This record gives sequence, C-alpha cells and structure tokens, in this order.
Amino acid sequence: MSPEDRSRLLAGTHHDPHGVLGAHRVAGGVAFRALRPYARAVTVLAGELRAELTDDGDGFFSTVVPLRDVPADYRLHLAYDEATLEIPDAYAFLPALGEFDLHLIGEGRHERLWDALGAQPMTHQGTRGTRFTVWAPNARGVRVVGNFNYWDGVGFPMRSLGGSGVWELFVPGLGAGELYKFQITRPDGSMTFRADPLARRTEAPPANSSVVDESRLLHWTRRMIEIRKQNPAFGLGSYTELPSSNPAVLAFLREYGDDLVMCVHNFSRFAQPTELDLRVFDGRHPVELIGGVRFPAIGELPYLLTLAGHGFYWFRLRDDLHLPLPVESAIRL
Repeated sequence: MSPEDRSRLLAGTHHDPHGVLGAHRVAGGVAFRALRPYARAVTVLAGELRAELTDDGDGFFSTVVPLRDVPADYRLHLAYDEATLEIPDAYAFLPALGEFDLHLIGEGRHERLWDALGAQPMTHQGTRGTRFTVWAPNARGVRVVGNFNYWDGVGFPMRSLGGSGVWELFVPGLGAGELYKFQITRPDGSMTFRADPLARRTEAPPANSSVVDESRLLHWTRRMIEIRKQNPAFGLGSYTELPSSNPAVLAFLREYGDDLVMCVHNFSRFAQPTELDLRVFDGRHPVELIGGVRFPAIGELPYLLTLAGHGFYWFRLRDDLHLPLPVESAIRL
C-alpha cells in the first residue's frame, strides 16, 4: 500500500477503498489488506488456508499469500481484547447498486430513490448484509458509522461510484435495527456526521440517528391502521378542503371533537411545493403522525410545504408554542 493511500484512508478522503483494501493479485501471489483500528490480530480464512496478517500500525493489517487466484469466499477472523469475530470481508464485494440506477440518478429521473439510496438489507453475492448508499457529490470522502462499529468509521470507508455522486458500501452480517449515520468529509477537509435523508426509520426526537429497517408492506399497513385508530377524525370527522397554491397538491382538514388532522397529498410523480393559508391556526405546530416530527409553527404568512412524488403528510395540529423544536435529522449536502 502506498503512503498516499494509507494517509487518505486515515483522513477519510479515499474515493476507492475497495481498490486498496481486500484481496488483490500482486507479484508473488495475492495481497490481503484490512483496516481494523481496534483489532489485536486479523487472520484470513479460506478453506484450509489460514494466514495471519502482519500488523502495519494505525489499524492496518496485510500479508501476501502465494496463491494463483483470489479465494472466492474468504473470511476475516478478527481478534479483539474481549471478543473474536469471523465475518466476510466487506471489501471483497462488487458494487451492490446497478448501472441503470446510477444512470437514472445522474439524469434526475429515478422514481424510486428510496430503493436505490439509504440502508437496504439484502442478499448480495450470496451473503446477507446491508447496502449503504448516499448521494454526496461534493464530498471528498464518506464513511458509515453506527453502533456496530462504536461510531468510529475509520474501518468503514465507502467508495465513490464514478461521476454519479453516489457513495456505496455493502456491510455483510448487518441487519435491521442497527443505528447509523454518514461521516462526510467536506471539500475543505472538515468532517460532519449526518443522518440518512432516505432512511426507512429514524430514532424518535431528540435523538436523530437513522435505523436500518426492512421495508415491509404488512408493517406499513399496520402502522397506517394504528394511526387511524388513534385519530378518530379520519373516519368520523368533518371534511374541509383547504385552498392549495399547487393544483397537483390536495390539502384538507378532518375534525372530530378536539382531534384535528390536516392531510396533504401530492398526486404528481414529481416533487411538488405548495403554499397553504393556515392563518386561522396561527401559533399551532403541525406534528407529522407517522414519524412524530414537529414542524415549525404556523404564522400569518402562507405555510410552505414540499412533497416527494406521490408523497403525503398527515399532521395533527397542536397548540404548543412553548415546546422546543426537534433536533434536525435531515442531511444537507
């Protein structure tokens, strides 16, 4: 490994960690390289092969094994102070996002971004794990951090998928329920930790980590039924349509007793903005019913909302001026 590759990996600015880490054919055999900052020892296992890697300092381990080809299904045996772990090497996998997805993202025409970006549990090359992808075109480097790596992303750098602006990493063995964020190196070299803008699930405010979750239609349906049961205005309330500045967006109120719900629906397949006249509710905070996120207070000015293609909001209108605003969990790149 060259000194430049080593320093860029440690600084979080390497665009192609898979080209350095993992297994690669070299003169004299196959070079195995791993970046595991807290490991005491790293051993490569493949069939009857058992090759211990040399500790090169700063969390780097490497060795050259006299093999003709890279083993198809090798694993890493990691020894820590209080535990050992045997896992497939994350840097032995091909990209888990296809060229067609990247093409559509590049043209701004991808209509199912939630399937292409974010954290997606899947089986890739016969191995179960989670694919992490994020669009960060101006980043110098991106790592994924979470409770699975003690929020230290040094050993989990993501690769840049060409000029698409997308960064990707498939982490084998990782499943639903794991907390995560993206550690992004900005163009000026500074770093920031950001939640996933396309996360399928997030922590409840004020915590703001994203959560790996498998998208299930049954789970979604149960959640919708639960919300409707908690808000009788959906089934029993009066219906009042609200004037919307955008004809593609329908907004209306459902009211039953003290239960007041505002629904906003985008009938276009493209993202749409709208302005709503909500002055009669001046001072109230719309609280989104699915995620429990509290939106800014309604005032005298038109209330601006932006909805994803075919997206919708269900709000409970609450009169709670003095509650603190939630910690922002959206990523802005």
